[in-house]
Amino acid sequence: MGRSEFVERNDRSGTLRKRRAQILRDKKEDERVKGVIQETIVQSQRSNHILKTFLVVITALLCTVGALLRYSNPNIMKRFWKKPIPTFHLATRYPVNVILDRDLPRFFRHLSLATPDNVPAREAVRKVLRSRTQLRKRSDRIKTIVKAWDDSNVEQLLQQQICGADFVSAYNRGSQQMKENLLMWCILASRISEGYFKESVEMLNSPLFLTRKRGIVVRRQPSTGVSDGNASLSTSFYLHPRSYNSSAINWAPSKILGMLISDGDQDADMDGQEKIERMLYDLVVTEGHENEFLILDEICQTIRPERSIAFESGKNSGPCYFVMPEKYGGRFHEEEDE
Repeated sequence: MGRSEFVERNDRSGTLRKRRAQILRDKKEDERVKGVIQETIVQSQRSNHILKTFLVVITALLCTVGALLRYSNPNIMKRFWKKPIPTFHLATRYPVNVILDRDLPRFFRHLSLATPDNVPAREAVRKVLRSRTQLRKRSDRIKTIVKAWDDSNVEQLLQQQICGADFVSAYNRGSQQMKENLLMWCILASRISEGYFKESVEMLNSPLFLTRKRGIVVRRQPSTGVSDGNASLSTSFYLHPRSYNSSAINWAPSKILGMLISDGDQDADMDGQEKIERMLYDLVVTEGHENEFLILDEICQTIRPERSIAFESGKNSGPCYFVMPEKYGGRFHEEEDE
């Protein structure tokens, strides 16, 4: 054997040993990587089990708390999916002989000229705007639309005969007080509006957030020396309830309108006005629908009482306020309205 063959054989042996060592190292690395992967999988499974257990416990706790709240106060859960309150539609009346398009012609959509001749019209518009502002001020999410009728709107109502030909005949031959009553109860009976306050009334605050589907009526202040003065309800402000399940009270505006049309000129005097107010009292209180209304108190005095929501002028007994009784709750402060 020559020297060259010996060297070549040693080189081959060295190469084989290096390959064998590399293979052993690769196997060890593969085993280490497999171990790391298996350990990661085990830890991940443990984490998933812990997370699932945590979610199950939290879900069980939430269900338990929800069941307890539902049992203790059934209405509390309704706050999370409460339906929006439908918009309130109220109507009022401008003074007689006030026609906005004629007295306050507009240019650039919102502007009109102020002249000495249209002072009454401007005062009437300001009064309606103040009432509209007060009704929206405290209503929060409750939307309110106030439609003010003038002579042109009334003429369109008569031409369309929405409340019938008998209504038109009674309106044309009635006194001014009779016409105002007919217009009010026609608007309410035909569902053009669900509430109405007369031209003599100015809103000072909004009672709408307390209604909760109930209507609003005003109990007359008894006259001095009259014991049964509370057996009548004012027709200066009326809001019809939204309790549609009671068909009897839903017919109240139609019954009053029918009485006005049938009696005609007989209701032109103060005795006729008292007849309307006593009929409204019978429909609301005597027939047992008192719980479907907020019944306000009429207080006639010069100083504004607390919790007053409206003011009526032009009465023989002086200025009168419509006051929300304490039993209905709510906060009414005079400084909030200024």
